[in-house]
Amino acid sequence: MSMIRNAMINMPNNYAVNLENADKATIKEYVTDDINKMLSDLQAVGKQFVK
Repeated sequence: MSMIRNAMINMPNNYAVNLENADKATIKEYVTDDINKMLSDLQAVGKQFVK
């Protein structure tokens, strides 16, 4: 859970650096990919505890 928490806390800093002067479509794609990666990471952690 701390991995997800840290990723979410760092989102604004990460976006500010990587999305400066980007168009709306690029921002949407980047944010969507970022959120999907976090969800995938969370799902992988959950699978460790399910047998």
